[in-house]
Amino acid sequence: MAVLECRNITKSYGGAKALDNVSIEVSEKKVLGIIGPNGAGKSTLIDIISGFTRADAGSTILMGKNISHLSPHEISNSGLARTFQLCKNFNKMTIWENILAGSKSGVGERERKLADQILSDFDFGRMRNVFPSRLAYGEQKMIEIARISMSNPKVALLDEPSSGVDKKSQDRIVSYINTKLRNQAAVLLVEHNISVVEDVCDEIIAIDRGKIVCTGTPQEVLHDVRVVTSYFGE
Repeated sequence: MAVLECRNITKSYGGAKALDNVSIEVSEKKVLGIIGPNGAGKSTLIDIISGFTRADAGSTILMGKNISHLSPHEISNSGLARTFQLCKNFNKMTIWENILAGSKSGVGERERKLADQILSDFDFGRMRNVFPSRLAYGEQKMIEIARISMSNPKVALLDEPSSGVDKKSQDRIVSYINTKLRNQAAVLLVEHNISVVEDVCDEIIAIDRGKIVCTGTPQEVLHDVRVVTSYFGE
């Protein structure tokens, strides 16, 4: 079942098309990866999905509801949560408080226990009162993922979660996506790190110059000559 659909999304800046009639579907408990070279249109697509940019044409459907006209806050309240390429944590709040801030149902005993469990899942239990700015960058990215998990989203949109992180943090992020997040939400992953894409994605869509180049399993897409040419070069 498709939890998130983008139908014929088109966006231009000046005379250049950032996206040209792009359609995707993200299914329940599946991870869909979006790959492509810099400038391919990936960031524009996820900004449109999450309400930070308006499409010129096309629509975004979340759980059967057209969310194309909604604000980022309204889209978040509809069940879509996202991370960003650059961390957007609350640096004057502790790790535990950052995670708890993701709750959409208030802050009661159940939410506190869930925040404690997520802390444990990320092996942050002994650092619950530490501020995010004191952590390594990879750990800061994990806090973002932990916070969106706390919101119990229908769709989790991850914007390059492994960018700039060390290998140990990357492995922890991959493990959490595979063992926890994908069982909680449909996941849309934008990622440059091919090893991460191979490890977590059920399906990949390759985009180049605003158009979908090909769609398929990681094995199919990453060996497609069009993807090899556009993404990795000749």
